[in-house]
This record gives sequence, structure tokens and C-alpha cells, in this order.
Amino acid sequence: MVRFSCDFRYLLLAAAVAFIYIQMRLFATQSEYADRLAAAMESENHCTSQMRSLIDQISMQQGRIVALEEKRKRQDQECRQLRALVEDLERKGLEKNLDKVQVPVAAVVVMACNRADYLERTIKSIMQYQSSVASKYPLFVSQDGEDPLVRSKALSYKRLTYMQGSSLGQFFRQYLQPIKLNDVKVDWKSMNLSYLTEGKYTKHFADIVKNTRPIYGTDAVLKAYNIDGDVRIHYKDQEDFERIAHQFGIFQEWKDGVPRTAYKGVVVFRYQTPRRIFLVGPESLQQLGIEHAL
Repeated sequence: MVRFSCDFRYLLLAAAVAFIYIQMRLFATQSEYADRLAAAMESENHCTSQMRSLIDQISMQQGRIVALEEKRKRQDQECRQLRALVEDLERKGLEKNLDKVQVPVAAVVVMACNRADYLERTIKSIMQYQSSVASKYPLFVSQDGEDPLVRSKALSYKRLTYMQGSSLGQFFRQYLQPIKLNDVKVDWKSMNLSYLTEGKYTKHFADIVKNTRPIYGTDAVLKAYNIDGDVRIHYKDQEDFERIAHQFGIFQEWKDGVPRTAYKGVVVFRYQTPRRIFLVGPESLQQLGIEHAL
């Protein structure tokens, strides 16, 4: 009986050892599979990341291709317009003025889109003062649109040159149509406009920018709306400018490396209130001589 009890304990011990061994093997196998699964998931994540990166690169390249194609189309259109302008200049005999003593000094350009009546008023107003100096300051009308009435109105004047703009009115409804024609009479002759001369305007404009209140952060629209007086917002590059301009709903396009309508990289506009908002470029303050106004 004692011998049987001893043998039974040995059997239990052997079974326990075998059970522990099997559990250890199972744990080792599970750990190995877990490591393999983790490695597989990491590889999958890496492949997914690379795929997304490739997709982003392809999208960027496609965007660049589209942009280059649009640029090529604009350049082709501008070439056609230049050829048309040369033909118009030859037709009107303006080339003869180059052979005379009075060489054109600067051109007077009137921008138009689809308001033929406003264009007529503007041309008549200019010609009251331009007639005596037409040889020095030739008059041009550039139509940013396809309205036939504007075209025929401009071509009805023999003392000016008509040009077709490049954007074909694509931004007219969004940015130009809401503009209201001034109906307040201004006596310009009684006003001192000497600050507009080249030697004085930069300082005049710099003083205005210097006195604006800078605002920072992503919620520029809300901050600008809640501040009394003029404000300025600094942009780092074209992408940053387009982001800010989109928030305010203003024109985002650049031309020759600077925003449209910018002076020294500064774009000025009004937003919902009489206050002015100045979008200031990375080198604008230096160009205006007010680096310390940061």
C-alpha cells in the first residue's frame, strides 16, 4: 500500500512536470506568433504609409501639371492678345508717334468687364483732360470679360486702344460685381494729393501700417472683427496668404511672386466694418523701413 502511494506521487509529479513543460511551450509559441503578428502589422502600416505618401506625391504632381497647363493656356492667350494689340496699334497709326518728338510717357488703362454704361462715363470723363496730352498718355481699355456691349463701346472710340483681359471675367461675380459705384461727389481739385507722389507715398503708407494693431493666431477673422481700428496680419508665404485670404473671402491669386493689388507685399481691404485689414508679407516691414513695428 505504501509502495503504491509512493508510485502515485511520482506519477503526479511527472504529470505536473509534463503539464508545466507543455504550458511553457504553448506560451513560447504564442509569444512567437504574437511577435510575428506585430511585425506583420508594422509592415502593413509601413506599406500603408508609403502608399499614402505616394498617393500624396502623385496628387501634388497632378496639381502641378494642371497648374502648368493653365499657365500655358494663359500665356498662349496673352500672346494672342499681344498680337491683337500690335495689330490694333498699327491700325490706329500710333506707331507714327514713336517717330516724333513726343514719345508716350505712360499709358492710361481703364479696366472694364460688363458695365458698358459705366465705361462710357469713365471714358468721357478721362478724355476731358486727356485730349491735349493724348500723344504722351495713350488711353487703353482692358476688358476682363466677354460682354459684347463693352467691346463695341470701347471700339467705338478711335482715340483709345481696346484689349481683351486674360481672366475672361471668371472673378467678376465674386469680387467685382458687389462693388458699388461711388455716388458721393468729391472735389478732388481742393484736396492735397501730394502724398501720392512716389517720393512721399512709401512713408505715408509705412506710417499707416506702423499704427495698425497686429493680431496672431488661426482665428484671425474673429479677432479682427472684435478689434476697433485698423489691424495687420502677417503671412509667411503664398500658401499662408491664400489660407488667410480664404478665411476673409478676398482674392487669393498671386502674380509674378506677389499677391494681386499688393504694395510692398501688403494687401489692404475692409471687412464688414470701416476698419482696414492689412495682410503684411515677410519682407514688407523691412521694405517700408519699419522693422521695429513687429
